[in-house]
Amino acid sequence: MTFKCLLLLFCFLSSVNLHADDAIPDEVHADDYITIAGLNGKVLSKAFKNSHIKIIGVCVFTEGTWFPKLHFTTEIEQLLPDLVVSVYNRKDSNPWYEVKKMYESSLDRKGYKVILDKLSSEILGTRISSGEGNSATSTKRVNSKNEQTRIVDVIGSPASLLSLPFITHRSSTTPYGAYYLSQIDEFMDRTVIAESTYMVRHPWLTLHSPIGTEASLWGSEIPRIMRVNTPYRFRASVVAAMHAADIATNNHFAHIKMPASTNNSCGKNCAVSSVTFDPTQKNIIWQEVFPKNRNVLPGEDGDLGLEDDRKGKGNYVFVIWRKYRGCIQAPGKFSYASVHVPETVKR
Repeated sequence: MTFKCLLLLFCFLSSVNLHADDAIPDEVHADDYITIAGLNGKVLSKAFKNSHIKIIGVCVFTEGTWFPKLHFTTEIEQLLPDLVVSVYNRKDSNPWYEVKKMYESSLDRKGYKVILDKLSSEILGTRISSGEGNSATSTKRVNSKNEQTRIVDVIGSPASLLSLPFITHRSSTTPYGAYYLSQIDEFMDRTVIAESTYMVRHPWLTLHSPIGTEASLWGSEIPRIMRVNTPYRFRASVVAAMHAADIATNNHFAHIKMPASTNNSCGKNCAVSSVTFDPTQKNIIWQEVFPKNRNVLPGEDGDLGLEDDRKGKGNYVFVIWRKYRGCIQAPGKFSYASVHVPETVKR
């Protein structure tokens, strides 16, 4: 049996066992949401296209002192779908059904508002209104009100079933762990205090950080806020998703931190790519899993996402495939690797 056949069989059985009973209740319109089962199925459908598995060397781990036991493992590159980004119009409209239940209960939303009110009162001396929805309600090319406000969640992917012990890398994220919730960080997003501080510390990033090209500019990587100036809700959603994932996987000084944290490491001599604009798709691949199932290249000319916007009513779920590069981990002390892999540098 080939490696690809083994991987496919393992993923299929895991998906069936874990999610066979997963379904959206009858009172919820199924076309408005995606469930864990649906998400895993769409990720699986892109597994061979997006994983890019390549053996680059061999690693040695040593267990014991006097008569050490040697463990030989492969050193590989591959992309794993380890983060999921939900982007939506209004509070309580997260299109990922289970995560909506986990992080968007009425009690959660009240808590988010308390945080916003407290920070704005203590820092600004006045309360600021909560931002949601679209200033632009049209997808026409000519629109005088182009600012799109998105709500964005970055969550650990449940698609860890794509990892095979001792054969592929193990996901460095925790399934369903919250890595960034824009509703908790809303004060920093509305006031741009966090990003102003970030830009002072990283002035070179403010000079030229386009998402796309001069001919097809979707937005800018900096500042990393959830408000994007474009008439197209799909493009605004992709750019906001990139901003949130950038905060989650790079330095996020002054943004409200979540308990889950990405260390961008998969073990000894092993590193995981942080999320930045990658037009080559060698380190980062964006897969739209709701409302459609397709790979998205941010900045691609001609992709206005009009059909996606209509079908999903302006709500989206994206899976981020990130490159893992280095040693498959084994017991004991890391001793040798054919290829040295430096730690990921967070910008």
